[in-house]
Amino acid sequence: MIIIANVKIIYEGKDITRDLSPFLTAFTFTDNSGSKADDISLTLQDKDSLWLNEWTPSKADTISADIISDNVTLHCGEFHVDQIDYSLPPHTITIKAVSVSVSGKARYEKHNKAWENITLSAIANDIASQNDLTLFYDAADYDIERREQIHMADLPFIESLCSSFGLNVKVSDGKLIVYSESDYESHDSVSTITPESNGLLSARFTSKSAKIFRKARVKYHHPVKNETYEAEYEDENEEGSEEDLEIYTHVDSQAQAESVAKESLAKNNSKEITANITMKGSPDFLAGTNITLSGFGMFSGKYSAETVTHNLSSGWTVSLSLKMGGSSKSSAKKHKAKSAKKILPSGGELLADDSLGY
Repeated sequence: MIIIANVKIIYEGKDITRDLSPFLTAFTFTDNSGSKADDISLTLQDKDSLWLNEWTPSKADTISADIISDNVTLHCGEFHVDQIDYSLPPHTITIKAVSVSVSGKARYEKHNKAWENITLSAIANDIASQNDLTLFYDAADYDIERREQIHMADLPFIESLCSSFGLNVKVSDGKLIVYSESDYESHDSVSTITPESNGLLSARFTSKSAKIFRKARVKYHHPVKNETYEAEYEDENEEGSEEDLEIYTHVDSQAQAESVAKESLAKNNSKEITANITMKGSPDFLAGTNITLSGFGMFSGKYSAETVTHNLSSGWTVSLSLKMGGSSKSSAKKHKAKSAKKILPSGGELLADDSLGY
């Protein structure tokens, strides 16, 4: 039996907390790995018009939520009310909430500041502290000689700055999280899914070549040092465009240029092979975790979860938006090349075998 527990709304400035669980008819939690905010959507029955009148939430209120099944808890986090919809008949209210306050200073309050002789993690920590967040930094650190935050809010600034080094930023449950996608690909998979998996409800795969590159190039002339830093990184397993991925960003050393070229190429090419999987619900599936798909032919391999959506209405299901990591892409392409031409017993040729390993 699937239940939702500890789904509560906290009314700002009123010292009042109400349990939403008895009114819930549907619940969705979307967990994102990148800069897009996490969100939840709640549908509540309101036959007594309580939510239409004295219990009506405002956009200053917050909601905390957990999913509980078989004594296992998935902590979704704390969210800020973003949108309220009311409809009848029947009387229902739908509340949408996001992990970053839509009216908060982190997203919209613009600042001007110069950062000098500091590390990337220190800038991230300052921004986290200024916005009542706790920093979780899990990536290589970089020395920064000078960067300017010009008429820009804190969150867009740190997202842009980290992105220039090929790193991801997200805000979740009171934390500012900075991490490297390519590093996370080396983590163990939380689950292996096959065509015969009991929990598999549907699967769809895509392989594309547009905007996929074999080589990345960084070139930056440092005006203070009067030095030009140039670096390129080539993925020999990539079949990408003959054009190079040109990266225009501020770097303070040759080592930074080389690191940025490698991280940026991996991040750009991460959506070459993707999968969309729908499974029966489980707390194991979270954005940023790795999942192994086996028995799907050229689409078999290790994927990272970009977006994970948990849905509770008639049962618990989870939709996974996945992208394949670099090492698995290399294996997939070898499988494709090997399967592209097979000799039939009759002596003829079977081309483009895409049986997906069933």
